[in-house]
Amino acid sequence: MCAPIAGVHSAPPWCSLINHLDVDDLTLFKRKPQLRLAAALKMEQTFIMIKPDGVQRGLVGEIIGRFEKKGFTLKGLKFITVDRPFAEKHYADLSAKPFFNGLVEYIISGPVVAMVWEGKNVVTTGRKIIGATNPAESAPGTIRGDYAIDIGR
Repeated sequence: MCAPIAGVHSAPPWCSLINHLDVDDLTLFKRKPQLRLAAALKMEQTFIMIKPDGVQRGLVGEIIGRFEKKGFTLKGLKFITVDRPFAEKHYADLSAKPFFNGLVEYIISGPVVAMVWEGKNVVTTGRKIIGATNPAESAPGTIRGDYAIDIGR
């Protein structure tokens, strides 16, 4: 179960890419004690995507390592190339913005790594690990602060 993105009332379409974990299936809870524990602790799940430049620059291991070192659990991962209709659906809430077409072009320009992470406060803490959208405003030690070159890259 993926957490909704801020400003969007449903889970992102990326959640359908990582479908091996169905926490709503009660029989799965009976067979998997760790899932019962996660539910009891109100563990959150969030979607994180390593975009084409991060993949091309060989940053996948470093980014995964930062989430693992924080104690979060990787629940699913897929290395995919996103097609245009899917990217447009994923970013539909930004469709009126002037950068929408460029964002879609960028996301479909190469492979991405789609991941679901789980842990206590993973949504809020994940945002802190990643850093501010504008690399110039991202603190050193965050992913964007250490590796981002420009907004959208």
